Amino acid sequence: MTIAARTARLSMIANAALIAAKLTVGIVTGSVSVVSESIHSVVDLAAASMTFFSVRMSATPADSGHPYGHGKFENVSGALEAALILAAAGLIIYEAVGRLFASTPLEHPELGAAVMFVSGALNFVVSRRLYRTARSEDSVALEADALNLKTDVYPSFGVGAALVAEFLLGRYSSARWASYLDPVAGILVASFVAYEGLRMLGKAAAPLLDAGLSAEEMAIIQEQVARYHGVGIHAVRTRKSGRTKLIDFHLSVPEGMTVRESHELCDSIEYDLERALSNTNVLIHVEPALRVASAQPRTLSKEELVARLASLGREVAGYDLGVHHVHLYDRNGRTEITFHINVEAKASLQEAHLLASKLETRVRSALGFEPTIHVEPTSAR
Repeated sequence: MTIAARTARLSMIANAALIAAKLTVGIVTGSVSVVSESIHSVVDLAAASMTFFSVRMSATPADSGHPYGHGKFENVSGALEAALILAAAGLIIYEAVGRLFASTPLEHPELGAAVMFVSGALNFVVSRRLYRTARSEDSVALEADALNLKTDVYPSFGVGAALVAEFLLGRYSSARWASYLDPVAGILVASFVAYEGLRMLGKAAAPLLDAGLSAEEMAIIQEQVARYHGVGIHAVRTRKSGRTKLIDFHLSVPEGMTVRESHELCDSIEYDLERALSNTNVLIHVEPALRVASAQPRTLSKEELVARLASLGREVAGYDLGVHHVHLYDRNGRTEITFHINVEAKASLQEAHLLASKLETRVRSALGFEPTIHVEPTSAR
């Protein structure tokens, strides 16, 4: 059993014990806030059970049916836990509002206060353990479970304090509003629970929508690749599946590099990314950078080349020529380039030929390639 699974099992045991204690005391005292907290603990137990299942499933190796692994079990679990948190908040508010209008005095509120203080202390200890493991294992399911217990800590202490206040006011004063402390505490608990549940729902659901990595993580990717001179990175795509960070990008390398050299380079970059960002799965598409003839030679990726051709086309024609189907060939030490352009359908053949000839001249002078241009009418696209 993995560390994550063992920690999730600890959460299940703690929640089962708290449910029994809170529910018993809540029924004896008639406290809606204590009963509400027991309901919250039932939700926590269900969440902990889902976490236990999801972290074990997410550790299952990839197979033919799930070639990217089973990491998203954790994200589904986290989203479901957040939904359970929101449902619990709604139930607590419903019970608390009913109690506000009933205004029934509690019996033995001191007993309810005691169980709430014990509950808060136990949840504090277990949630810290869960957070530590969630960070070390990068587990969103464990983090959601830790959040479940964290949402119990301060509310438990708050409900305990409210019950102590109600007990003291009921014994030593005749304040009629003392009976409202318990349901008000329940509503405050529900508000806190709902806020944390919405926050967790957003975090757990983002990977299900294939949201990219954070700006800090993207900066790390750029920084690691920039350590290698003469290469460029573009078309970067990222997402997460459970704890696994999936990264793919295009890498422009010097056109004289061999297949073996480019493979070894990619291995080095993947190793560096794994050290800088744990639990990564990196896919690199290698493409030769293109040497542009000029006073200060430099290289262009294919994306940059298409953009440059489009810019030259706009200079010549005065409108976007829709450059596409770009191909490069090396022949006898000379680089030839072929590409398609879209000319306005109403233009005559002579006008189209003149436009293509002007563009060929611009390509030779600006890029140093020998061009061949295929002309298509705009209506063809």
